[in-house]
Amino acid sequence: SIVQLNNNAVAGGSSLSTVSSGTAIAGEYMIVVARGSHATATATSVSDNQGNVYTKVLGPVRGGPDNATFYVYLAPITSGGALTVTVNWSASPSAMGNSLYRIASTGTLVTGQTNSASGTAWPINPGSVTTSQSNALLIAASSNYGYGEPAAASGWILNNVANKAFLDQIVERV
Repeated sequence: SIVQLNNNAVAGGSSLSTVSSGTAIAGEYMIVVARGSHATATATSVSDNQGNVYTKVLGPVRGGPDNATFYVYLAPITSGGALTVTVNWSASPSAMGNSLYRIASTGTLVTGQTNSASGTAWPINPGSVTTSQSNALLIAASSNYGYGEPAAASGWILNNVANKAFLDQIVERV
Protein backbone atom coordinates (compact mmCIF):
# COMPACT_ATOMS: atom_id res chain seq x y z
CA SER A 1 0.00 0.00 0.00
CA ILE A 2 1.04 3.59 -0.54
CA VAL A 3 2.18 5.13 2.72
CA GLN A 4 3.49 8.46 1.45
CA LEU A 5 3.55 10.73 -1.59
CA ASN A 6 5.55 13.87 -2.28
CA ASN A 7 6.13 15.81 -5.46
CA ASN A 8 7.48 19.05 -6.79
CA ALA A 9 8.07 20.72 -10.13
CA VAL A 10 10.29 23.58 -11.28
CA ALA A 11 11.22 25.39 -14.47
CA GLY A 12 14.80 24.95 -15.65
CA GLY A 13 17.88 23.47 -14.03
CA SER A 14 19.63 20.15 -14.55
CA SER A 15 18.69 18.46 -11.27
CA LEU A 16 15.72 18.40 -8.94
CA SER A 17 15.62 17.24 -5.32
CA THR A 18 12.40 16.18 -3.64
CA VAL A 19 12.07 15.74 0.12
CA SER A 20 10.09 12.73 1.29
CA SER A 21 7.77 13.38 4.20
CA GLY A 22 7.75 10.97 7.09
CA THR A 23 10.40 8.39 7.85
CA ALA A 24 11.24 5.64 5.39
CA ILE A 25 11.65 2.21 6.95
CA ALA A 26 13.98 -0.53 5.75
CA GLY A 27 11.88 -3.05 3.80
CA GLU A 28 9.71 -0.41 2.14
CA TYR A 29 10.15 0.70 -1.49
CA MET A 30 10.48 4.12 -3.09
CA ILE A 31 9.07 4.65 -6.58
CA VAL A 32 10.22 7.80 -8.37
CA VAL A 33 8.40 9.15 -11.42
CA ALA A 34 10.76 11.67 -13.03
CA ARG A 35 9.74 13.85 -15.96
CA GLY A 36 11.24 16.70 -17.90
CA SER A 37 10.31 18.73 -20.97
CA HIS A 38 13.25 18.69 -23.40
CA ALA A 39 13.74 17.26 -26.90
CA THR A 40 16.89 15.30 -26.03
CA ALA A 41 17.57 15.44 -22.27
CA THR A 42 17.81 12.14 -20.40
CA ALA A 43 17.70 11.35 -16.70
CA THR A 44 21.28 10.33 -15.93
CA SER A 45 20.92 9.27 -12.30
CA VAL A 46 18.60 9.03 -9.32
CA SER A 47 19.98 8.94 -5.79
CA ASP A 48 19.03 9.77 -2.22
CA ASN A 49 20.85 11.03 0.85
CA GLN A 50 20.69 7.60 2.58
CA GLY A 51 22.50 5.70 -0.19
CA ASN A 52 19.56 3.57 -1.37
CA VAL A 53 20.12 2.22 -4.90
CA TYR A 54 17.62 3.20 -7.62
CA THR A 55 17.03 1.04 -10.70
CA LYS A 56 15.34 2.30 -13.85
CA VAL A 57 12.24 0.22 -14.63
CA LEU A 58 10.84 2.38 -17.47
CA GLY A 59 12.12 5.13 -19.71
CA PRO A 60 12.79 7.13 -21.53
CA VAL A 61 9.26 7.54 -22.86
CA ARG A 62 9.08 10.78 -24.82
CA GLY A 63 6.22 12.50 -26.63
CA GLY A 64 3.67 15.24 -26.86
CA PRO A 65 3.99 18.85 -27.94
CA ASP A 66 6.04 19.69 -24.83
CA ASN A 67 8.61 16.89 -25.44
CA ALA A 68 7.71 15.34 -22.09
CA THR A 69 10.12 12.56 -21.13
CA PHE A 70 9.24 10.11 -18.37
CA TYR A 71 11.23 7.66 -16.29
CA VAL A 72 10.21 5.36 -13.46
CA TYR A 73 12.83 4.29 -10.93
CA LEU A 74 12.51 1.86 -8.02
CA ALA A 75 14.61 1.43 -4.87
CA PRO A 76 14.21 -1.04 -2.03
CA ILE A 77 14.73 0.97 1.16
CA THR A 78 17.75 -0.57 2.83
CA SER A 79 18.71 2.54 4.78
CA GLY A 80 15.70 4.34 6.23
CA GLY A 81 15.17 7.78 7.70
CA ALA A 82 14.26 11.10 6.15
CA LEU A 83 14.94 10.87 2.41
CA THR A 84 15.82 13.53 -0.13
CA VAL A 85 15.71 12.07 -3.65
CA THR A 86 17.61 13.81 -6.47
CA VAL A 87 17.13 13.27 -10.21
CA ASN A 88 19.96 14.51 -12.47
CA TRP A 89 19.43 15.32 -16.17
CA SER A 90 21.90 15.42 -19.07
CA ALA A 91 20.59 18.87 -20.09
CA SER A 92 18.27 21.45 -18.57
CA PRO A 93 14.59 20.67 -19.25
CA SER A 94 12.35 23.73 -19.54
CA ALA A 95 10.23 22.13 -16.82
CA MET A 96 10.80 19.08 -14.66
CA GLY A 97 9.10 17.29 -11.80
CA ASN A 98 9.54 14.37 -9.45
CA SER A 99 6.90 12.34 -7.68
CA LEU A 100 7.89 10.02 -4.83
CA TYR A 101 5.72 7.10 -3.77
CA ARG A 102 6.80 5.24 -0.64
CA ILE A 103 5.31 1.75 -0.69
CA ALA A 104 4.87 -0.56 2.28
CA SER A 105 5.31 -4.14 1.18
CA THR A 106 5.51 -7.50 2.90
CA GLY A 107 7.18 -9.14 -0.08
CA THR A 108 9.21 -8.53 -3.19
CA LEU A 109 7.98 -5.86 -5.58
CA VAL A 110 7.62 -7.35 -9.07
CA THR A 111 8.33 -5.00 -11.96
CA GLY A 112 8.11 -7.34 -14.93
CA GLN A 113 5.41 -5.62 -16.97
CA THR A 114 5.63 -2.26 -18.69
CA ASN A 115 3.76 -0.63 -21.55
CA SER A 116 4.23 2.80 -23.01
CA ALA A 117 2.81 5.02 -25.72
CA SER A 118 3.00 8.65 -26.72
CA GLY A 119 0.83 10.98 -28.72
CA THR A 120 -0.50 14.51 -28.99
CA ALA A 121 -4.22 13.93 -28.46
CA TRP A 122 -6.25 12.31 -25.70
CA PRO A 123 -6.80 9.44 -25.04
CA ILE A 124 -3.43 7.75 -25.33
CA ASN A 125 -3.70 4.00 -24.90
CA PRO A 126 -0.51 2.11 -24.00
CA GLY A 127 -2.32 -1.22 -24.08
CA SER A 128 -3.15 -3.65 -21.33
CA VAL A 129 -1.17 -4.95 -18.39
CA THR A 130 -2.55 -8.09 -16.79
CA THR A 131 -1.81 -8.79 -13.16
CA SER A 132 -2.21 -12.18 -11.56
CA GLN A 133 -2.23 -11.16 -7.91
CA SER A 134 -4.27 -8.95 -5.66
CA ASN A 135 -2.84 -5.76 -4.18
CA ALA A 136 -1.07 -4.86 -7.42
CA LEU A 137 0.05 -1.29 -8.07
CA LEU A 138 0.15 0.39 -11.47
CA ILE A 139 1.70 3.75 -12.28
CA ALA A 140 0.25 5.88 -15.08
CA ALA A 141 2.35 8.88 -16.10
CA SER A 142 1.54 11.41 -18.78
CA SER A 143 1.98 15.01 -19.72
CA ASN A 144 -1.65 15.97 -19.85
CA TYR A 145 -1.02 19.23 -21.71
CA GLY A 146 -4.72 20.02 -21.28
CA TYR A 147 -6.01 16.76 -22.77
CA GLY A 148 -7.53 15.24 -19.66
CA GLU A 149 -6.58 12.72 -17.02
CA PRO A 150 -6.07 8.96 -16.95
CA ALA A 151 -8.87 7.00 -15.35
CA ALA A 152 -8.86 3.75 -13.40
CA ALA A 153 -10.36 0.74 -15.16
CA SER A 154 -13.00 -1.47 -13.61
CA GLY A 155 -11.62 -3.36 -10.61
CA TRP A 156 -9.00 -0.71 -9.82
CA ILE A 157 -9.04 2.23 -7.41
CA LEU A 158 -7.51 5.57 -8.35
CA ASN A 159 -5.42 6.65 -5.37
CA ASN A 160 -3.77 9.86 -6.39
CA VAL A 161 -3.16 12.56 -8.92
CA ALA A 162 0.28 13.65 -7.82
CA ASN A 163 0.97 16.64 -10.01
CA LYS A 164 -1.40 18.40 -12.42
CA ALA A 165 1.40 19.92 -14.53
CA PHE A 166 2.94 16.52 -15.24
CA LEU A 167 0.23 14.06 -14.44
CA ASP A 168 1.00 10.77 -12.77
CA GLN A 169 -1.26 8.49 -10.83
CA ILE A 170 -1.12 5.32 -8.80
CA VAL A 171 -3.92 2.82 -9.09
CA GLU A 172 -4.38 -0.27 -6.91
CA ARG A 173 -6.07 -3.51 -7.81
CA VAL A 174 -8.93 -4.39 -5.49
